[in-house]
Amino acid sequence: MPEISATAPGARRVAPIVGATAWRACRLEATEVDATSGELALARLPSPPARPWTGTAGGRAALGFDRAGCLYRGDPARGQLSRVPWPQRGEPVDLLLGPAPDTPAEPGGFVPAADPRRPLRPWAVAADADEHLLVLDGATGTVAVLDLVDGHLLRTIPLAEPVVDLASAPDGVVLAAVASRERPLVALDAIGLPVPVGLDEAAVALLAAVPAAARPARLTATGRAVWLLLRAGSDA
Repeated sequence: MPEISATAPGARRVAPIVGATAWRACRLEATEVDATSGELALARLPSPPARPWTGTAGGRAALGFDRAGCLYRGDPARGQLSRVPWPQRGEPVDLLLGPAPDTPAEPGGFVPAADPRRPLRPWAVAADADEHLLVLDGATGTVAVLDLVDGHLLRTIPLAEPVVDLASAPDGVVLAAVASRERPLVALDAIGLPVPVGLDEAAVALLAAVPAAARPARLTATGRAVWLLLRAGSDA
């Protein structure tokens, strides 16, 4: 005799089903199987009504992926930049934590005062197609280039305009958003010179329609599109 138990185990809002007849009686329109956990969901509970967020926004923190799927997370307050294998979620590695530079054996050689990687305050990160991670340093407004093979600082890229964000394009080019209405995008190269990105007529027209006080604030690239957020004060 098929049975449906009305007693939910613990606090879970489920009803165990026993027997083929009871199973066929279920409505299967919303039935789905979670590919990760293997759990079967017969239906979804309605979402609660949306409520305005009343919290306070924290400071900026870098977040991005490289082409191999590794996750990079920056903590500007601590000067940390962690690499996490993804989706395996292995142990994070701090790319900015390493041995001090070697002291040269010859007298009169150049001796760095400190490891130049530690002062970085990662506000944004973007990986190129050649095993480099470009990091926007919130302390200086420059872009640092890290070699992902051994983690050493390759060089820094200063730009004429303050850099506000970084993004990786699908073709591996790293784009920087700068605080300029006329030339808001710059293509960066780990070993080459930065090159301003020209805008087509449609993009120029869209920028012209934005209030004059607004300046580039955030950047993202998806597929063939590049999305630029402009902000005037606290408005976006």
